[in-house]
Amino acid sequence: MVKRCSTRDRGREWLSITLILVVAAFLRFHDLGDIPKGLEHDEVATWHMVDGVLRGERPIYFEEGYGHEPLFNYLTAIPVSLFGHNWLGERFWAPWLGMFAVAMTYALMRRMFDPLVGLSTAGLQATVLWALFFNRLGLRLNLLPFLLAATAYCFWRGVEASCRLQVGRCKCQAASSDRELSARPLARLRSAIRDARGGWFAVAGVFMGVCFYTYMSSRVVPLIFGAFSLYLIGRELWNSGQGWRGALARWWPILVCFVIAGLVMAPLALYLINRPATTAIPQREAQVDRPLRELMKGNLKPVLENAWALIKMWNVKGELYWQLNYADRPVFVEPIGGVLFWCGLLLALWRCKEPRIALLLIWIGLGMVPSLVTAEAPSWPRTMLASPAALALPGVAVSTVLHWLEGRQRQPEVVSKSANGQMGKWANGQMARVVLVGLLALSFLLTAVLTYRDYLVVWPRHPRVRYAFQSSLTEAFRYLDAAHDRGADDGTPVVMAGLSPHDMDPWTERCTLRRRDLSIRWIDTRSALVLPPGDAARLIALDITPVDPLLSAWAGLDPQSLIAQGEDVPRGGTEHDADAPIYYDPAYRVYRLDVAALRQRIQGARMTVYAGNDPFVPSPLDAPPQFGALVRLEGYTWLTSPAPGAPARLLTFWRTLDKGPRSTIYGEPALKIFVHLLDRDQAFVVGDDRLGVAPDTWLAGDVIVQLHTFSFPGEPGDYAVELGWYVPPDGPRLPLDNVEASLSGGQRVLLGPVEIEK
Repeated sequence: MVKRCSTRDRGREWLSITLILVVAAFLRFHDLGDIPKGLEHDEVATWHMVDGVLRGERPIYFEEGYGHEPLFNYLTAIPVSLFGHNWLGERFWAPWLGMFAVAMTYALMRRMFDPLVGLSTAGLQATVLWALFFNRLGLRLNLLPFLLAATAYCFWRGVEASCRLQVGRCKCQAASSDRELSARPLARLRSAIRDARGGWFAVAGVFMGVCFYTYMSSRVVPLIFGAFSLYLIGRELWNSGQGWRGALARWWPILVCFVIAGLVMAPLALYLINRPATTAIPQREAQVDRPLRELMKGNLKPVLENAWALIKMWNVKGELYWQLNYADRPVFVEPIGGVLFWCGLLLALWRCKEPRIALLLIWIGLGMVPSLVTAEAPSWPRTMLASPAALALPGVAVSTVLHWLEGRQRQPEVVSKSANGQMGKWANGQMARVVLVGLLALSFLLTAVLTYRDYLVVWPRHPRVRYAFQSSLTEAFRYLDAAHDRGADDGTPVVMAGLSPHDMDPWTERCTLRRRDLSIRWIDTRSALVLPPGDAARLIALDITPVDPLLSAWAGLDPQSLIAQGEDVPRGGTEHDADAPIYYDPAYRVYRLDVAALRQRIQGARMTVYAGNDPFVPSPLDAPPQFGALVRLEGYTWLTSPAPGAPARLLTFWRTLDKGPRSTIYGEPALKIFVHLLDRDQAFVVGDDRLGVAPDTWLAGDVIVQLHTFSFPGEPGDYAVELGWYVPPDGPRLPLDNVEASLSGGQRVLLGPVEIEK
């Protein structure tokens, strides 16, 4: 029978879980829009997929961002449709799912063990940074801990119904008899579903199947419950002596769980099995699965190194990257929780014959596998599914000791000593209970305080965090919104610098910038500028996207052209060196571009252009060449003189004739300009392929200023210079619209040859 609690104990328990949920809510909801400030690229990619859902797309699997399971995107479409394209719509579910995980973990561990273990696990799930971190980010893995805990709860209820487990007594007694089931398979299945245990297993199967639609590491979930099922059957065979017939009769309802889970998983599983090998997820797996590939070759070293890193993650060194953790911060940052964790693990290994302990150990072990066989262990995302089970171990340690003391209290010799006053409060365990429960409470409070300090105060200010979450870009957007709200905007076009202008940055604009009256041109200021029509424009450069010095000098970006700048923010720091120097720079700078003067400079640029099949015997062109009815060459300027091995810097100027195409490959520009130096045999020697302007953000009439950077050949001689546009990665080249086919020479034009002297 289940051990009943007094009304007073239940009141304390309800007060404790309420306090835990309040702390959990504060850590998850406090200043959610500003901590961290800005959206990380994975959040932006999620928003982009959600935007597709709102436009009518209904994929069973999202191929963007290396592949995304669909459930979170469809759920996020609801708040985005309600609250708009902003951080609230994107991050709405994350803290709530974290709260659900805390509550579900409490219910599970209370059911499996006792209220003390339930409260302890919930407290750690609420405050440990490992479990909390992603609950403030709009990412799909937030679904997994909650759904996995729900799966385990329903599965355990089915086990209880089959085994008649005594919860809270640390014992598992097999039922004395089982109702004989029909020999017909369909009759057995119907009977199992009608049975209470079959019903719980059926619901567990639904949750298990739904887990498959959350995150890649969810593929381990069926292995966890499959291994535990084999354990239960093996235990039955060992203890009952009834053979396979008796074991299968007792545990037949488990089949209901896996049949239903398989049916739920089937649509996505069939899609993944039949995907082309060139899709995103195999590319991502190829980046992270080196330890697994080495293991298959017989090389154990990478896996053993990962295993050691996973051991250290609990008390010594955790996730490396600042965008995923307070770098190197272990799971337990205060000593009490760390000591109790290892004590709980040792006690769990000692008590591994108990089904509930076996489930915890299997859950933790298989939950570590995704990080064990992939690169960069320990990885917080790839170990996340182990968190509900692993965080139960400190409570298991305390509960085990208290049950041991309770057993000693009932021993006659101990009772006699206690009655004589020789052992006092220690004999009846009251003082021990106060001390041990006090240690758990102190661990909870210390963890909450340290997590608040590290995660909500210190972590968001680190330069690597600001970089990963595009904080400076967010502040620049807020500057534009504030100027519009005050009526202080001068209406000039905006050219915005970004690190990912071809895909992520325009998406970030759409889900961050409130105003919709701007047509922002996105550029990489390390290699390009854009001059919109009109006499002036605003160029916004970020602390992480400085303008190339040559472009800055050409455009006249001096202190006199600076019209606004953001607050000074930290720069520097590295992932690997906590003592790396940090300096300060304005988060953004807003320059006024004198477009009229710069266009006049372009008109004076060199415009001698040739065509022909032989680059050393070319034919002059009478009109500026046009490529693909998109752009027209307006001129070019060499910024450096040719010399053997010297830096080569070339500016090319292009007038846009139409809006450009959108990127078709994730992270790859839609178009590139090529500048190649050819020798006398027309063989490629050196060159540069790039485009620092997002084609789908320019408008007809803009002028592109592209900086090409390479080195002149080391060998003296004459070199032809070919110039053109193509679709990456391998073509085709854009056609020359106003050049005869016989002179196109492979869809290119030729600049004046370069002579390199000794």
